[in-house]
Amino acid sequence: ISESEMKEYYENNVYGEITISHILVKIESEENLTDEEKKEAQKKVDDKIKEIYEKLDGGKTFAEVAKEYSEDTATTNDGGKIGTFTKNEMTTKFNQEFEDAAMALKVGEYTKKTVKTQYGYHIIYKEDEKEKPSFEDSKDMVIDKLVDEKLQEDTKAEYKALIELREKYGVTFNDEEIKNQYDIAVNNWLYGKDSN
Repeated sequence: ISESEMKEYYENNVYGEITISHILVKIESEENLTDEEKKEAQKKVDDKIKEIYEKLDGGKTFAEVAKEYSEDTATTNDGGKIGTFTKNEMTTKFNQEFEDAAMALKVGEYTKKTVKTQYGYHIIYKEDEKEKPSFEDSKDMVIDKLVDEKLQEDTKAEYKALIELREKYGVTFNDEEIKNQYDIAVNNWLYGKDSN
């Protein structure tokens, strides 16, 4: 893994932790509903979302509106605060669209359109964002992530790297038996089954 690969990954994927709140409007199960009932249910959701945005745009604080309207009972008393997350944690908990929307916000901003997840429709608010950790402090994590990516792309990358290092540093075998064992191992690594 080159230094430039590490720096590129750092620039594009390492962020400071962010604290977010949300207002959730749940989606009722559409199972056993007629088309007319589905339209009516969606209209109720759309009307509620419109009313929420009117309150937010009208100057009410996000916490006030969350307490009044959010259907996430676990967070309403705390003004909709979900918690503090690092990049990728939100994708695991919600989905990629949710994380992308939250990361794109500036502190004190809320999403201007809802984000849909398996829980319903979210209006996301960025409470706080910590400073991005330094490259040096992130280096071990960046290396781990890049190694994982490379191994997913090529399951034999680890073996190829060992072979390249041996050749780069001119490591040779004086013992013919060890050389033969090494050649057999390399052939198994590269062309045989993965030896774990």
